[in-house]
This record gives sequence, C-alpha cells and structure tokens, in this order.
Amino acid sequence: MPNELVLDICAAPGGKTAVLAEEMKNSGEVIAIDIHQHKIKLIDTNMKKLGIDIVKAIVIDAKNVNKQGRKFDKILVDVPCSGYGVIRKKPEILYSKNRESVEELTKLQLEILNSAADILKDGGELIYSTCTITDEENTNNIKKFLEERKEFKVEKLYIPENVSGDYDNLGGFCINYKEEIMDNFYIIKLKKGEKC
Repeated sequence: MPNELVLDICAAPGGKTAVLAEEMKNSGEVIAIDIHQHKIKLIDTNMKKLGIDIVKAIVIDAKNVNKQGRKFDKILVDVPCSGYGVIRKKPEILYSKNRESVEELTKLQLEILNSAADILKDGGELIYSTCTITDEENTNNIKKFLEERKEFKVEKLYIPENVSGDYDNLGGFCINYKEEIMDNFYIIKLKKGEKC
C-alpha cells in the first residue's frame, strides 16, 4: 500500500483516513473528500495532530468525484446512510428516518459508488461501507451495482475471529454486536478487472 494513490470518499472527520495513511507508512497520497468545507478543516486539523502529511483534503460532491481527472489504486467509499447501525449512540435516528428517506439514500449511495468505480484503476480495490444494517443499503445496493458493472467482482475480506457478524450471500460482512461494544456496520471489498 505505500506509494499508492488512495481516495477516501465522505472522509470526515478523518479517522479512517488516518488509518489508511498509517497503513501506507505515510508514503504515497491519500485524497480525502467531503462535500462540506467545515469538515475538510476538521480532517486537516486531525491529520496535523497525528503528524500525517500525505493527506490532501478537498471539497468535492462525491456524486461527481469521477470528474476530478485522476485514477486511484484504492478507494474507500463510506457512503451516507440511514445510520441504523449506530442507534445506540444516536437514538433520534428512529424518528428522523423513514422508508422514503432510506430509498433516497440508496439512490445516492449507488450514484456515489458508480462515480467512484469510474476512477478506480484496473486491478484496483474498492471498499464499500455503511453504518447501517438494512439490506436495501447494503446487499441489495451491491447486487444492483454488480449487475451493471461487470468489470467488478467481490474479493474475500479478512475479518478477525473476535468480530461478531455474518457474511451475506455476496461476500460482504455485516458486523452485528449485540452488546454495546462497537457499532454495527457493513463492509464489502470489490476488485476492478476488465469488462466481461
């Protein structure tokens, strides 16, 4: 992973961005994007505190990231979601989300995922993640994506044995903690090859 060009989509506040930079041994470049300027400042502040200097934080609408002109070795797509996996921390989610809002989110998630897929290099890897547990936002979205984007295939994820959860029928993993140890979320790894 060192010396690669990596993109972190919807990156604020920068926790995952910092992990990416650390995995890269602070060598290469991580582009961290978010749609809000105040969140870019937060990413910059956090990277400075951690002594990370390979991150460039930029304001970009993730739906249009494919228009920025660069191709990436790896992309992390942590899409906006309903947040049902973090209800323990944010119980107000139960009152702020409904069927229509989840449907709108699934459309947005697919737009962002497709935009990211356009700028991933052949042979590159893409991680799609959410902090929700709904099939619509996770497995169903990935099924739709794979039906349209034949150049992508699912790659096996290594998940430590002490992580509670289940694989879906595609190979994505839904972390499902019954106790208040950690948030629940979904993650799947996709690899880009040639169009079939």
